[in-house]
Amino acid sequence: MKKYFIVLWTLFLLSVAFSQMTGKRPTQYGFEINAKPPVYYDVYITFNEKNLSLQLNVLFNIQNDLLFFTKSDDGYVGGYDITLAVKDIDSNSTVFSHLWKEKIFEKEFELTNSKQRYQINGKTFDIDLSTGEYEVHLELTDEATGNSYKSKRKLTVPDLESSICFNEIKFLTQDDSLSAEIIVGDKRSTVDFNHDLLVHFEIIYSQTDPISLTSILYRSREEDQKEIRLKEHSLSYENKYIEFHEILERKILEEGDYLLKYRIKTAEGESEIQKKFSVVWYKKPLYLYDLELSIPPLQYILSPEEWNYIDDLSDQELSEWFREYWHKKDPDPETPLNEIMVEFYSRVLQANRKYADQYNEGWATDRGKSLILYGKPDRIEAHRYRTKSKPYEIWYYHSENKKLIFIDVDEDATYPLMSVEEIGEQSDE
Repeated sequence: MKKYFIVLWTLFLLSVAFSQMTGKRPTQYGFEINAKPPVYYDVYITFNEKNLSLQLNVLFNIQNDLLFFTKSDDGYVGGYDITLAVKDIDSNSTVFSHLWKEKIFEKEFELTNSKQRYQINGKTFDIDLSTGEYEVHLELTDEATGNSYKSKRKLTVPDLESSICFNEIKFLTQDDSLSAEIIVGDKRSTVDFNHDLLVHFEIIYSQTDPISLTSILYRSREEDQKEIRLKEHSLSYENKYIEFHEILERKILEEGDYLLKYRIKTAEGESEIQKKFSVVWYKKPLYLYDLELSIPPLQYILSPEEWNYIDDLSDQELSEWFREYWHKKDPDPETPLNEIMVEFYSRVLQANRKYADQYNEGWATDRGKSLILYGKPDRIEAHRYRTKSKPYEIWYYHSENKKLIFIDVDEDATYPLMSVEEIGEQSDE
């Protein structure tokens, strides 16, 4: 595990971070949706395996869109400064500080203002801090504009002199590209939906007797906690250093709040370490946030009997029906992500972006409905500026051997569907 962790860091595929902002974005419908913060970072303690001393790890992400790039011979360059200060909470005195610069390069201009691309970096420091509570201040400053992004968080330094000590639980998320990421929110850790979680923490134990560990995962709903996973581990170690890791599989991690608890048993007694976290779907389609948005587009794929049935359901019954309806259609129930549901509501959003008119949202137009039902056309033949006929569009679906003809009969950019024909047929303009 140690080698795996180091390789990820060396290749800059590791992103561990503390949220400097709320991670919310307002919508036109009056509610907020989850969004990754443009700047986030993390500061945490690890143990040096060789001499069992303390290491301070600082990692951060910043969105490219926040940084200023200038043109170079072969691309675009930028830079930013990082200021780190660790303060003793009792005395408010700075006990450790460091300042360093980072240079960045992007080959393509589009990447310089991307909200999806982040600069990922960090450092590890050997430190000598007394046991106790500290406050870490971090400031990231864009070199060209002087824009600064500040944040702070508390840091607990464990007691290396005790018979057993451990650092805090950290999460890594794994996907097929071997990228890893943790996002720590303002109030609790948050991790991205539909990823396996790699749990990681370290223990220093001064004795030689066996150690057993019980891993318990709880799902939290309001005041209720439900145990959803329990696993026993027997730990082996050398030189007093123990590195623990295990996988929490994505299939048990739906959206929501969790508590992960470890009970560590030795001959001397029992210790406990725990972590609260939330699983957040950052790329969740907007229409899945509110049933009042989710239900209306379903009229295109429900039978008349089904549509009439749900019209009489209470809010609670409708929520349960909606969950069960998509569960039955889920092509891979072993994962929390329902691919067919996501595809449907992604088409709804795409229809809204492209085909809204002065009367309706895009999904409620004929072109929007066609996009939702059939997907993106193989080809669109657009004739929007006609002098001898009404503006029109022809959508071609070759696998279906059909073309859809939309004519703007009222010349108000509504483009109702006028006919569906086989591709080989001719139509009048």
